[in-house]
Amino acid sequence: MVMLIGNSAKAAELQVMIWFLESGWEIFAPMDDRHGIDLVTRLPDDGRLISIQVKHKQPGGKNEGQLNNPWAGIEPPFDFLVFYQPEKSRGLIIPKQKLKKSGKMFLFFKEGASGYSTGPVRPLYADFGFDFAKVPHSERAKSFVTLLRKTYQNYVRSGVGTVAQMSARKSTPGPDFLQRAKAIWGDRPAGHLPSELISESRG
Repeated sequence: MVMLIGNSAKAAELQVMIWFLESGWEIFAPMDDRHGIDLVTRLPDDGRLISIQVKHKQPGGKNEGQLNNPWAGIEPPFDFLVFYQPEKSRGLIIPKQKLKKSGKMFLFFKEGASGYSTGPVRPLYADFGFDFAKVPHSERAKSFVTLLRKTYQNYVRSGVGTVAQMSARKSTPGPDFLQRAKAIWGDRPAGHLPSELISESRG
C-alpha cells in the first residue's frame, strides 16, 4: 500500500500502478502527464493497450464523493477513470462512456449523515465500485484488475467499440500518450512481456 504523503496525486497513481504490477500486467507511464492520461496498460487477454486517468481525494475532505467535470461537451482523452479514496480504501473504475454529461460535477457517492457526498456508491455507478476496507492487502491487486477486466468486457467488447477505436477519437489538441505509445509499439506490440523476461532470467 502506498502512503499518501508529499505529492499525494502521484502517490495515488503509484498505488494503481502497483496493483497492475502485482497482477503481472504491463504498464507504461509518461514522466510528465500533460494530456490527461496517467498510465497505459496492456490487457493480458488480447494484448490491447488501454489508457487510464487516476483521480483521488484527500483524506477527510467533505467533497470525497464528487469530482469536477472538465470533460463537459468533449470526449475524455482516456479509456477509464480510476476514482480513488485512499482514506477509505475504496473507489471506482469508470469507462469514459459513463462520463459523458454536460453538468459541472459528478456525484459518485450518496449523501452521508453530514449531508455531503460521503455515503455509499450511487446506484448509477454501483457496477464500477470497489471497496477494499475488508479485503486483505494480498488480494487487492487481483480484485482491482478483475473489476477492470469485467468493465472492459461489458463496455468495450459488448459493442461500444474497440479500445483502438475509442482512443483514436481526439478530444483535446496536442499529442496523446496512448497514440505515441501505439506509434512506437503498435496496437498489439510483438515480443515477450517484461514479466516473462524477468521470470526467464531468474530461472
